[in-house]
This record gives sequence, C-alpha cells and structure tokens, in this order.
Amino acid sequence: MLLSQVLGTRPDTKEPRFISSKIPYIGHTLGILQHKMRYYTILSGKYHHDIFTLPMFGGRLYIVTAPDLVAPIQRHYKALSFWFLEGAFTVKLGALSKHAAKLLTENAAGREVGNSLVVDGMKETHAAMIAGLDSMNQTAVDIIGARMDQLEAEAATEVDLWKWVDSNVSLMTSGAVYGPMNPYRDPELARGLRAFSEDSTMLLAGVFPSILAPKGYAGRESIVRGFQNYFAAGGHESGSELIKARVKSLTEYGIPPEDIARFEAVNGFGILINTLPTAFWSVYHVFSNPETLASVRELTLPLLSTTTTDSGAPLYTLDVRQIREIPLLVSILHESLRYHSSGAAARMVMEDFTLDDKYLLKKDSMLLVPNREIHFHKETWGETVDTFDASRFMKTQVGGRKPPSGAFRGFGSGVNLCPGKNFATTEILAVVAMMVLRFDITPISGSWKYPGDDGNNMSTVICAPKDPVPVKIRPRQGLEGGTWVFKASN
Repeated sequence: MLLSQVLGTRPDTKEPRFISSKIPYIGHTLGILQHKMRYYTILSGKYHHDIFTLPMFGGRLYIVTAPDLVAPIQRHYKALSFWFLEGAFTVKLGALSKHAAKLLTENAAGREVGNSLVVDGMKETHAAMIAGLDSMNQTAVDIIGARMDQLEAEAATEVDLWKWVDSNVSLMTSGAVYGPMNPYRDPELARGLRAFSEDSTMLLAGVFPSILAPKGYAGRESIVRGFQNYFAAGGHESGSELIKARVKSLTEYGIPPEDIARFEAVNGFGILINTLPTAFWSVYHVFSNPETLASVRELTLPLLSTTTTDSGAPLYTLDVRQIREIPLLVSILHESLRYHSSGAAARMVMEDFTLDDKYLLKKDSMLLVPNREIHFHKETWGETVDTFDASRFMKTQVGGRKPPSGAFRGFGSGVNLCPGKNFATTEILAVVAMMVLRFDITPISGSWKYPGDDGNNMSTVICAPKDPVPVKIRPRQGLEGGTWVFKASN
C-alpha cells in the first residue's frame, strides 16, 4: 500500500477502471514497448471498457476507446491539454537547450494570463497557412508535376509504388514549405527523418539517446545540421508564409538559431511523416480497385482541358483548384486515414477533472485516445468497419445514425485541428488526380496484393505499408508526349 502511494498509482473509486499488469508498475510499459499501439487494442478487446486506467511507474495513463468521449475531451482543451504536451515533447524530441525549453514550456497550456509561445505559435501557424495556402499548393503541384514528367520520360517504368510516393511526395511537400533551398532535397535528411521518427519513443525517454537510439539520434542531428545551414543562408526568406511566420515567432520569443533548427527538425513529423503514407494509400486504393479507378477518372476528367502549344503539340492543363469539391476523392482520403490509422491523441490532465460527469481524471496524469480504437468502433461505424469503403465518407449516416463528432481522428478537431489540413488534402488529392489522368499503374505480379500495415512507428497517425508494392507505370494511351500544366492557385 505504501509503495502504491509513493508511486502515485493508488486508485480512486471515481477513476476509470484500473487494469493491473502481471509485473507491477512496469508491466504495461513493457507491453507498450513490445506491442506498440496494438497493446491498447489487446487490452480494449479483453476488457471492453470505454475508458480505463493503466497504473504506471510514477503515475497513471488513461486510455479512451469510446468515440462518445472524444467530443468532451476536445471541448475541455485547457484542463486536458494537448498544447502542454506539444511543448514538452518538442523539448525532449529536439533536445532543445534549457533556455529554449523554458520559453517553450512556460504557460504552454495557455491557462495563465500572459504570453504562451506554444499557443501564439499555433495561432500564427494557422494564420500563415491561410495566407499562403494558394502559393504552397501551386509550388507543390509544380514540383510533383516535374517528377511525373521524369516518370513519363522513363516509359514503362518499374518501381516500388511506396518508395516512389514516399520520395516524390516528400520533395513536393517539403519544397512547398521550405522553398528552393529545401533541406530535404538531400536524401540523407529524408532518411534521417524516418530513423528519427522510428526511434522517437526512446528519444523521448532521454536516457543515453546516442547509445540506446543511435539511428534516430544520428538522423535527428543530420536534420538539425541541414536546417542550421538553411537558416544561416536565409533559405526561409524564399520559403512559404508558414516557415517565415514560424521563424519570426520563435525569434521574437528569444529562441536561439540552433534551437530553431532543432524545433524545425521535430516539425518534420507533422509536415512529412503522416502525409507520405496517406498519399500512398490514397493512390493504392484508387488504382487497386477497377471500379474506383473508373469513377475517379470520370469525376476528375472535367478538370482537364486539352489545347495545343505554339508548335502544335498537345497541351494538357489540369485545374486542381476545386479538387476538394469532389466527394468521392475526399472520401477515399478520409477512409485511408481511418482504415490505416495508428498513433494516439495525447492530453495532459492539468487539474483534477471529471470527464463526461462520470470519470475522475487525476492531475498530472496523461490521457490517450488511440486512433485505431476510435476508427474501428463497430457500434459507431457499422458492420463494414473492417472493410475499406471508398465511399464511406460520402454517406450522411453510418449504421443508421450519424457518427459522434469525435469518431474521425484523421486531422484532429476543434482548437487542435491540424493547421495543414487544407494543404495536405489538396496536395494528396492533386497527386491522385494527376496520376489517374496521366498514367496506368499495374502490379508486376499481375494482381494487386495488399501490402499490410506497418504499425511499429508510434509517432505516426497512419501506418506505412509493410511490404513493397512493385508496379509498372506507363503513360496512358493517347496522352503520351504532351506538355502537362497544373493550376492550383488563382
């Protein structure tokens, strides 16, 4: 009993049900390290609680598995703070200096009167994304369009579809954010970001990171060096409104240049790590289903106009400005985020708080909402929950009733809505439209084989494919040899 009190895990009768482990205090930690995000699925399937408590060394961890509880969590964003964890995780992951750490974590939850770097930075990020969205969209489609020109020049190319999307959408996205001097043009940094994210759990622990997480540590440091060079050369001055606003905000708060580079290394998680698999699955689910492919081609064809150049050669102009107005395309993207979900929404309990008038949550505890549990909740999504349904998000009703507002976790919501939602949606849907109208993609084996989900990276909200997807990509018959132009801004 005394040990429980010292370790802070003595249950209160009003708290969510405690789930004990065979090995006290460290058993759940070992379970998470072994099974990653699947551990919460295992416990949820065994105990069937809407919310439960895992006693951990030094405290407790609350796990929410019921979509009905997500909305009240989102409403009480100061008592259940994402911003606090955002600041704390950035400090740990980026290995920020003590000075920068103090500035970043001070009033991080925005609960006190006065300045908050995290809150102010979030507001400025949203504003910059709105102001610079058209320009970023145009830069993005120009970059990926040039990569597709190269792909067409290599007629009948055989590639791993995941590697092609990963590499080229990475350049597309990072180039739109960072501009002509984009550090991620260096393949070493792209590889470093992958290692950094895969080792993020060990890096968050902060214990001998260069020894216990050598690949992630080395990857992070290579990215930091790349951004130090980028900022020193003024690369951000020719970048997007987003990077300009971020540098301005951090500088005004007194964050030193090296820490700005470390801050930006962590931002790669939000900019790239989840965008790339989302783009892959959106492309995969369109091309691997003939009916879906035919429908998407029919719906996107009106966006394509054909004229001729001065020399008389075909000129194809694809206008993607209204791409988000095609319901089936948006549904495919959202269903990809639902079906391949991973990760969890994390909140810090800033005060003793009663959730939904039922469950007492103790101050200084952490709360997790595993995305997969919410996205595969059968009572919410219906009997087809385990099937990929391209048109699922075109329906107003699921299983005879409208799903709760927190049932889809693809982009977060409320004050924690992903500031890059509109940019990510437009660029991914543009990639799909550009590829379906310009290319035929067929599996080298003769039939599409589902590659499986790699759920080992705990820093992602969507799984990358587990196995390669070898395909042959050819220009569509009758559309070879022309010039392609893409319009994404007014």
